[in-house]
Amino acid sequence: MAQISLTRLNTGREIIEDIYGNLAIAGVNSLHLMKFFLVGRGANRIDLSLETREYKKAIEVYRELEQPTGPKVYIQTALRNGSKGINSSHLNITSQGLLLSDPWAYDNCGKPIKEFILGDLKYQRFSEIVKL
Repeated sequence: MAQISLTRLNTGREIIEDIYGNLAIAGVNSLHLMKFFLVGRGANRIDLSLETREYKKAIEVYRELEQPTGPKVYIQTALRNGSKGINSSHLNITSQGLLLSDPWAYDNCGKPIKEFILGDLKYQRFSEIVKL
């Protein structure tokens, strides 16, 4: 699996073709595209941010390149629905033992966004948090 944060540095058509081709050659079977957020180490890199139309165009190019022998393209998102964190098919456990519904659910100070916290694994059993 590969994860790529889309920025101004890696969304040109030729670059995307090179990335996808190299991942296919390497045998990567899934590619998760992510929006670049101005947080953490990228907090001051507004020059790397894309407009919505630019994100959509980059995603279109990846989808055009998708082949049965190459990685399947997924869009990794951090959406909010009312007060509930939703959307990712991936969970995250922080170094503090918090279970998040989305691995990208951090604010610009690197702290977990409250509505994405499913529970505290230090104080609850996992089976109590996630009903299997």
